[in-house]
Amino acid sequence: MRHFLFPDRPLSRRVITTLHGLLQLAILGYGAYWLWLGGLHQELLRWGTGVGAMLCAMIVLRLMAELWLLPHYLKAQVIAMSGRAPMITRPNDPRTGRPPSTHGTHEDDGVGEARPSKRKKSAS
Repeated sequence: MRHFLFPDRPLSRRVITTLHGLLQLAILGYGAYWLWLGGLHQELLRWGTGVGAMLCAMIVLRLMAELWLLPHYLKAQVIAMSGRAPMITRPNDPRTGRPPSTHGTHEDDGVGEARPSKRKKSAS
């Protein structure tokens, strides 16, 4: 099961999404061609069956594409949970829960003057 969810070399996202898009267009084109062959004057039941079958095929294809993309989603989650991902932290104002505003501040506001050390100098 591990090799199914984490294959050694899964297809890239670009390949999967391109194939998915092309297959969706192929299903749409084939469905339109099938309905056109029957004629525009055919009964409503045939139109409903054709459109329903086409939508069902497109939904199944979408679910298969999501399954094919699953290794990429899981790999991103594993990297995020492993600690290898960069962690971005920002200080938040405890009253509002939002980051503090930075307008009206100067670059040197956060830098104070050097203070003398309070440690006693050792006698050498």
